Amino acid sequence: MKSPTEYFRNDMPYGSYEEYLNELSVLMIVQLKQYLLEKKEYYVGEVQSENAEYMAVLQILDGKLKAEGLSVNQDMQEWKELIADRLVLCDLEEEYFALDYVTEKLVLDDFGKTVLLFSMMATLDISYHRVFQYLNEDAKKSHPTLELCGRICKEPEQSLFDLYHQIYAQMNEYRILFPDINESKDYMKQKLVCDDRLLEVLLGHNRRMPSGVDILNLEELDPLWFREEETKELESFTEDKNFPLFVVCGERGAGKKHLLRYYAKEHGTPLVLFDASAYERMGAEGFDKMITALRYALRECVFWTMPLVVQGIDEFAENLIEQLLIRLKDDLLRIIQLIFVLRRVEQYTPETSGIYVLPLRKLNGVQRIELWNHYKEGYVLGEDIVIEEVANTFLLTPGQIKAALNQAAIASGGMKKEIVKKQLYQACYEQLHHKLSEKTEKVKPAFSWEDLKMRQSDKQILSDICACIRNRHTVMTKWNFEKIVPYGAGVTVLFAGPPGTGKTMAAQVIANELQMELYKIDLSQVIDKYVGETEKNIKMIFEQAQKSNSILFFDEADAIFNKRLEASNANERFANIESSLLLQCIESYGGISILATNHFHAIDAAFIRRFKYYIMFREPDEETRYEIWRAVFPPEAPLAADVDLRLLARLFEFTGAIIKNIALAAAYLAAEQGVSISNVHILKATRREMQKSNLILTKEKLGSLGYLFAEIIE
Repeated sequence: MKSPTEYFRNDMPYGSYEEYLNELSVLMIVQLKQYLLEKKEYYVGEVQSENAEYMAVLQILDGKLKAEGLSVNQDMQEWKELIADRLVLCDLEEEYFALDYVTEKLVLDDFGKTVLLFSMMATLDISYHRVFQYLNEDAKKSHPTLELCGRICKEPEQSLFDLYHQIYAQMNEYRILFPDINESKDYMKQKLVCDDRLLEVLLGHNRRMPSGVDILNLEELDPLWFREEETKELESFTEDKNFPLFVVCGERGAGKKHLLRYYAKEHGTPLVLFDASAYERMGAEGFDKMITALRYALRECVFWTMPLVVQGIDEFAENLIEQLLIRLKDDLLRIIQLIFVLRRVEQYTPETSGIYVLPLRKLNGVQRIELWNHYKEGYVLGEDIVIEEVANTFLLTPGQIKAALNQAAIASGGMKKEIVKKQLYQACYEQLHHKLSEKTEKVKPAFSWEDLKMRQSDKQILSDICACIRNRHTVMTKWNFEKIVPYGAGVTVLFAGPPGTGKTMAAQVIANELQMELYKIDLSQVIDKYVGETEKNIKMIFEQAQKSNSILFFDEADAIFNKRLEASNANERFANIESSLLLQCIESYGGISILATNHFHAIDAAFIRRFKYYIMFREPDEETRYEIWRAVFPPEAPLAADVDLRLLARLFEFTGAIIKNIALAAAYLAAEQGVSISNVHILKATRREMQKSNLILTKEKLGSLGYLFAEIIE
């Protein structure tokens, strides 16, 4: 049998990476055998079975040497020198030695290379499982551990403490190489499994990415719209090589990844994307699993010198997000230098230093119009679609605009089919992700201008509110009124008047006219007896509303906008805080906020002056009541010929809501009898409606219909 110096010449470079790996494997076998022989007394006890296992492991290692044509007695130092000499002769610029490439990327020493080699050997050849099980003294550990590798590699003059200190100093690197190392346990004694992806890289291949990891495509990029300032901020850090941890904030579709693609393309550096969304809803357990999966992505960044982009973390609790950012900044940023974390929030303030927040600024009306005009090319839009109106009704991001057009095209039957206004608006709303339904009630608008019976001057105010939204971009952006308006371009409206006078109906008319979603908020339900909860509810509503640009309809506004108190006690002070906060949120909200109250005089006059539009809904006069009576019976309803709607309007000073209740109740009475709706049915329903308010219907009140009194009280 031959020794290494007889088997190879020291002046011969390696002919291939496979030859290099083969010699390293021999070195590892020799090292394992030497350790086994040195610890013979420790492993060979009086028990015969232990001695037999020792001999079996020794036989496995000897068999590996014989298979290479080598004697079983090899000198480890000679093999180390041989490999070092041959490496010096190799032109490493021409030869790609993946193992050394990986260890250099992670700045690992010879110990780290040994760890990788032992792990590879156990994965590639199951006969080594028995060797490592024996050396680990654990039948469940068929792969090497850091603790075992430390014992094997310890130099005679080196203390075990010094060696362990060296290992711990590079523990982050080992966690990246072996992502399944569990931090909450004794990871020094956890088995190191060379997974398929790591094995593939160490063998010199690169064919696939781990699950949840992708490389962002830098080809065929859309134009980078209106992000010059953000690009400059990124470039300023690149110029002085000061790379913090970046948190890029913006709404869904704002262009966070798009901005980074341009940055990466400019610098010739592809990006590794890790998506954590699959772990978001699993809580703390999901967070731990996400950290493990994240290491697989970090490993790719290290292998190929790419920045890391992390997305999909917003559903985690804020304390877990903070933990993640601290770990990325303190433990991992030094390894890969550049990390971007994407958050679907408008702004974020980290609790720790060394984190740079880059918010993507919201687009103004003119910019959204330009985007709509760009992305609409190739689509067939109906004549009823006005791009300026769409852009100002929906405060969409670039990504949402593209998605809305694509979804509307699908709904219409394809790219070549005409998209009608209803399809486009529905597609726009489906891009808006929010949680308004948790504290509000979505109202489906059922009324139009024809259904609304009120003074023409008040109708004109409602029409002006709609025009304000449609022309917001012209006034606020083109004419630059946003410069002098401190609280944004929102529309604040106050509806006051008795119950049933049409406040909710008017809100639905506005929603129908603008084809916007309408959410009703009962402020009496928002107010909470516990300190601070009311403020949380108010903030949550407006945070979610900003994502939807819906119409917010606050009912029972007097519950919070009552007369300002002198704050003689804590409860009164909190009441003032709540009303001020609500007013502040309403004024800064970019959409339409409508507050309705049945008790106008209970609201502080200082609050009323802060609203842009105000309508007093009065009880209808006779002519208006007649119009309501006429409108409340559908054409299909069989109304008896002797029913005099004008007479009913003159006799009863009811609001529109009461008239509607009477008409509906009368219709059911007639339907039960199978006859047309008659005066008797209407008057019976009227009597019952009056009883709700403790009013009595007398014969005298019926006037010319008094002859029916006996019949209606039966």
